[in-house]
Amino acid sequence: MKIFFILTLGTLLGIGCAQNRPQLRAATGEEIGQIQGPVFFDFNQWTIREDQTDVVSKKADLIKMYPKVMVILEGHADPVGAEDYNLQLGDRRARQVKLELANRGVEPSRLVVVSYGETRPKGEDRSKEAYQNDRRVEFIVK
Repeated sequence: MKIFFILTLGTLLGIGCAQNRPQLRAATGEEIGQIQGPVFFDFNQWTIREDQTDVVSKKADLIKMYPKVMVILEGHADPVGAEDYNLQLGDRRARQVKLELANRGVEPSRLVVVSYGETRPKGEDRSKEAYQNDRRVEFIVK
């Protein structure tokens, strides 16, 4: 009787049933590319813009699909302001993204925060319009 109950309960819960287990597989190049795209920020801000919340959510979903993936969150800033301040701003941006990913179920231990401040601009154009591309957090998959 006890064995039957355990087997029945196990069957109901999906224990021992391969079809109910999550399928672990390596991320494809396309999926890694979707994780790696940037999240953009407004001038002198580290809160995630409203138009970037869906981007963060989609990235969180993808990261959760691949439990062996580690992600480096690289914080960046435009060159307006002092270099030390921009280094701190990049750090705040990366930490805010880490917090948002964790709030969406990504294990924080899989996320590493790094700040480059203004030292790695996105392009060579140094116009105010181009600075928007510098206000970002990049996702590097490891």
